[in-house]
Amino acid sequence: MADINKQKVATPALQDLHSVHYMEHLAQVNQTQDVTTSSDIYNTQGVLVARKGVNIHYDTARRIAQHKLAAAIEQQIVIADSITTLSLVQSFEELSTQAPDIKKIHDGFLFEKDFYAIFSYHPLHPVLLQKLSVLKNQKPSLFAQSVFCSWLAALIGREMKLPTLDLYSVTMAALVRDIGLLHLPPILLEKTGAYTFQDWHAMQSHSIVSGILVENAHGMPATMARAVVEHHERYNGMGYPKATEGKQLSLLGQIVALADSIAALRFKKFNKTGGNIRDVTPFLQMNGEAFHPAVYAMAHGILGKSNISRSNTSGTKTYAGFITQLHDNALEIQRAVNMLANLPPELIDPHNHHGKYGKTLAKVITQVLGIIIKSGMVRGEIITWLDAKKNSPEEADMEELREMELMQAELLWQLNKVQRTLNAFFTEEAQDAHPAWQALKRYADHLWPGQASAQST
Repeated sequence: MADINKQKVATPALQDLHSVHYMEHLAQVNQTQDVTTSSDIYNTQGVLVARKGVNIHYDTARRIAQHKLAAAIEQQIVIADSITTLSLVQSFEELSTQAPDIKKIHDGFLFEKDFYAIFSYHPLHPVLLQKLSVLKNQKPSLFAQSVFCSWLAALIGREMKLPTLDLYSVTMAALVRDIGLLHLPPILLEKTGAYTFQDWHAMQSHSIVSGILVENAHGMPATMARAVVEHHERYNGMGYPKATEGKQLSLLGQIVALADSIAALRFKKFNKTGGNIRDVTPFLQMNGEAFHPAVYAMAHGILGKSNISRSNTSGTKTYAGFITQLHDNALEIQRAVNMLANLPPELIDPHNHHGKYGKTLAKVITQVLGIIIKSGMVRGEIITWLDAKKNSPEEADMEELREMELMQAELLWQLNKVQRTLNAFFTEEAQDAHPAWQALKRYADHLWPGQASAQST
């Protein structure tokens, strides 16, 4: 059995995963697609839990979930009209039809034939196809994001001239990287408000669960499981689940990581504002150190050769409202940077922290502060210029203003990362008696009133 982290650790069997939440998803899928047991299901004591041919209704799902099964539930059910290799390719075709920016790149790089060949190289394991079927039924937006991520990882891999097996591995890893989310509480996936530290800790486990599912899918390449586990790791060591960095990370994992980041922007942010894939350029420019240099350069090159213009639309309806929002964002970012830059030096020195959360916090603050300063978005003349534009709008300025909006959105996300790291630090390690930590708490309370301090209790 392959080892997803190149370490001598045992990989849990599928039946050892907490499958209560997956059973709930199966019961919901059964309302529109028959989900049926393909064999008699027994628990580890040899007791019959469900007979072959039974539909997974809610009562059946709850009964099965109460038992530790002798074999994984994934191996003992069948879903009618389940996803196939052909339907996966068709899903991309449907997606590209609805997204002209994606189709333009796909056609411009003459990728159709090669993309289909990748999917035809080797059959995807039935359990992974099953998970994708459930994901499509339960979370169609996440499924579309996965299809896009798979396509982009495949394109980057082809342009980097990966060997055929590696190209297949990276494509499939990008496709199934989020199936572990199906083993998390559905209420967590539905949550629209801010995540607590416990929420983030649970969410971060999905990459490990996804990796276990792939590793237990016999016949899949070993490199595929590792890429899945690493799809939230960052080259500068600021990712998860292990904060691995640099050359310790696999090239395939870094391709999936960058494709995943672009997918999140394209589908979560730009769908709301009318943006397109070309609008991720500011994100790449500010996060160059977060990804493998060769992967970063290739993704940047693909966007540059796409001949797609950046969008010139904003979610704000009026010009005046647009400028006001940019002005308010600039002030918020400037205020945050001033506070971060004036924190006690001992606080942002990793050597002064003994716990992993404190060390991570020090690294995150230093990194985010550097990104924001490097962006130039905190210069005083930015705010002065925006003040002037309130009264003298010019159409020629819209492209520059739109780029500023994209950069501000990324910087505000970076500041939210500081907040999440603060929450984890306060929850797990903060010692109120230390003056540096007290300064940090005052900073958190001022920048995010009632949020970081609430997490410290």
